[in-house]
Amino acid sequence: MRRPGVCLGLAALLWLSAAASQALPSWSESRGEDLRIRLVTIGTGGPLYTWWGHTGLIVEDLSRGLGRFYNYGLFSFAEDNFFLNFARGRLIFAVGASSPARELALYRGFNRSIRIQTLNLVPEKRRELALYLEWNVRPENRDYLYDHYRDNCATRVRDLIDETIDGQLSAQSASPPGQSFREHTRRHTFRHPLMDWLLMFLMGSSIDQPVSPWEAMFLPAELERGVDLVTYTDPRGVLRPLVSERQVYYQARERKEVPAEPPLLWPGGLLVGLAAGAAALVLRLLAAGGKPAGVRLFGLYQSFVGLILGIPGTALFVMSLFTDHTVTYNNLNLLLANPLTLLALPLGIWAAAGSRRARVWSDRLWNLLACLGLAALLAALLPFFSQDNRFALAVILPLLVALSSPARDTIRRLSGAVGSRGRGGTR
Repeated sequence: MRRPGVCLGLAALLWLSAAASQALPSWSESRGEDLRIRLVTIGTGGPLYTWWGHTGLIVEDLSRGLGRFYNYGLFSFAEDNFFLNFARGRLIFAVGASSPARELALYRGFNRSIRIQTLNLVPEKRRELALYLEWNVRPENRDYLYDHYRDNCATRVRDLIDETIDGQLSAQSASPPGQSFREHTRRHTFRHPLMDWLLMFLMGSSIDQPVSPWEAMFLPAELERGVDLVTYTDPRGVLRPLVSERQVYYQARERKEVPAEPPLLWPGGLLVGLAAGAAALVLRLLAAGGKPAGVRLFGLYQSFVGLILGIPGTALFVMSLFTDHTVTYNNLNLLLANPLTLLALPLGIWAAAGSRRARVWSDRLWNLLACLGLAALLAALLPFFSQDNRFALAVILPLLVALSSPARDTIRRLSGAVGSRGRGGTR
């Protein structure tokens, strides 16, 4: 899913199936007693856009042998200005309907677990929900503005179920707050450290407040869990469980379970940052000796750092200031990497070519970036900054400090002291 994808699994194929929904029979011809509503939870998959799972609703008329799979995770590359809207953060998704057997077979073919819960609704509510879904898939009604955490395939289904039982799902899922959006996201991303680091770098403080079980239902598995726990009072005054039947339709083979809590990755990130900083110090020591090979290697190393940090830093700068990607707003990581970092790319190449002026400007640049990085560390320690950016700090800050002038001066003093001791020993 775009940024990051809860509901995109097989979206291009599923979009094609949405057009077929208009040819399916109307639920207006069905009796509520004959309808069955089932919540479908699709497990995680291999590609990035499937890491968060998927949600759908199946409506069946058992007497007529008819059924539809309703999917709120559809999009089309053929949409006008699709890539421009994607870049701007205005993601248009849609709901469509197709054959349940075909959709379930499709997910099973991609080795994704499928769990089904039958909703224990009274007949009139089943028909009401079915008729709404039929209305919702019409071309004039099916589009919506997607938000990863607050308006996606799972939250749309959550809201429909909640409205059907008169708000009793939200009432029973309001408190207490638990993990943050960031922690819930990382439960699904931590096994991919590079992508996990990039996503955590790009996302700002808006995802770091603890959220309620209701808000956590942006994840399909959390919606499944929440629905399973609810008992509600139906229109007749009868207290009943919301789920009457559970079925594991397909269990994925050799697919690891999503953990209840994300593990810490910042200690490993700190090791990476310290190793990168140590490499910078060693190369600076070689360059300080005046050897052409050392100068070239250190210059190219600076260029490499400028490239790998400058690209995500510039992307974050653009996304947080000029797009509707609200999840990137108020992000301390702009102090760690930003468009200034990209300047190290040409300066490093210039320094590697032997330019003394480039070396001076490189030192000034790294001094500025190191100061900004230390400011990010201090800000993260203050109580009124709520962003959890330990992973980004652990990787970037040691490297920035190692590339700054104080590190250069320390290296010079150490190398001078070593040289003096060496000369003293030969007298």
